[in-house]
Amino acid sequence: ICEFDGEIWVGTFSDGLSHLDGDRWEIEHFEFSPFINSLVSDGEALWVGTDDGLIRIAGNIKVFGKRDGLNSDHITALHFDGEHIWVATNRGVCESENFGWRQFYINDGLCGDHTYSIYSKDGDIWIATYGGISKISPVESRCFRRVDGALKNDWATAVIISDDGVFVGTYGGGISRYSNGQWKFYEKGAIVNPNAVALWRGKPVFGTAQNGILIWDGIDFVHFDTKNGLPSDEILSIFADENYIW
Repeated sequence: ICEFDGEIWVGTFSDGLSHLDGDRWEIEHFEFSPFINSLVSDGEALWVGTDDGLIRIAGNIKVFGKRDGLNSDHITALHFDGEHIWVATNRGVCESENFGWRQFYINDGLCGDHTYSIYSKDGDIWIATYGGISKISPVESRCFRRVDGALKNDWATAVIISDDGVFVGTYGGGISRYSNGQWKFYEKGAIVNPNAVALWRGKPVFGTAQNGILIWDGIDFVHFDTKNGLPSDEILSIFADENYIW
């Protein structure tokens, strides 16, 4: 889910893209894979991550794949850092450059090549991988894992940064928070779905598998599920603006 050109856009897992036009949903049919894993906007274009390539929509449509310099055609997550598009794949991470793509692999600081979520702040890039959470910065690259006391499960699925620290969702190991050089743990055993995270009014919101959403209140996470009005407890993607969580 993302906002582009004043409208909410939603990617589906077999039926392509839809967008909210006023008070009704419009389905868009494009000549690319209908299996959408991630959406992001850089203000000028809508970027679509699919299981068979990266798509840029800005009046015309351009498709990027492994032949164009990406690590893989299978895109798992997208992030815009204010200048560059970051692409998570099942074979590493790519950063857009003026004339192509810069690739990152384990040798470049990733904890694992299968990546699920990317977030950046102050020049630091945090990447959730199957083998832990990676921090890549101009100064150093570092991996944080269970053995380091950072995670309860090395399968990191989602990452986001707020004023309260770096928050990392995992598959079955709950959520870890990194602040002032220390890791703390929340929501023991929670399964956070891949890249199901957003900031709402500066607070992290995570989507889980069969446990609704978890909203950080500054001290701990508050739980919302079907008992609170959600249509399902399985939350696959989250987008937030100042007023709403989608």
